[in-house]
Amino acid sequence: MNTTKILGEAVGIQRQDIIDRTEEQTADGLTGAVILGRFKRGRFDKPMDIYQGNIRGQLGYDPKNPDYIAVQDCLDTGVPSVQVLRLKDGDDAACVGATKKITLGTISSGGYYTVKINNIRHEGVIGFRDGRDDLKSVFAQYGIEVKPLNSAFQEIISNGGIYNEVEYASFFHPANNHVDVNIITVDASKIDEYIVDDTYGENETVLINSIGVTFCLN
Repeated sequence: MNTTKILGEAVGIQRQDIIDRTEEQTADGLTGAVILGRFKRGRFDKPMDIYQGNIRGQLGYDPKNPDYIAVQDCLDTGVPSVQVLRLKDGDDAACVGATKKITLGTISSGGYYTVKINNIRHEGVIGFRDGRDDLKSVFAQYGIEVKPLNSAFQEIISNGGIYNEVEYASFFHPANNHVDVNIITVDASKIDEYIVDDTYGENETVLINSIGVTFCLN
């Protein structure tokens, strides 16, 4: 019997091997997803279809915006397009699923961050140092309690104004209003871990990306 890989419409026996696709990754599961965020440009009334060729034109190039980065990271995985809904400033939709407390790591006691709380920007914020514009003092202005924690999640007490062996930080907001938070790493270890609080449960607004983290507290 003669076999050939190219038979076209010819009469004969064609060989068709079984192709195993069980390990292939597909983007089908993302077709119904919508990313909510704040961008320089775009529509507020309905989701936009964003792909690699139009992301800058539709949303406005904003490489330091974590919402923009989240869309770009999604497209970089090979997803052909993403549905994006632009939020107005102060839109509570972005805080659906928020809790009153979260814990983040790695937090560097001597590292520097840029912090934006309710769209108010604070630059040059040090991790934890008494007498400095550190995370504790900046967040306290908004009624948020920040505590430095060690690897065992125990609170670290100041030693002459310095906090040694800081690994994590807890953020607790006792008030009943929501707060939007964006922490950008400037010169510190990457924030790469979110710990679900045993008491308050999972905060669904936490988004960790390559430059920092965004979240809401309510």
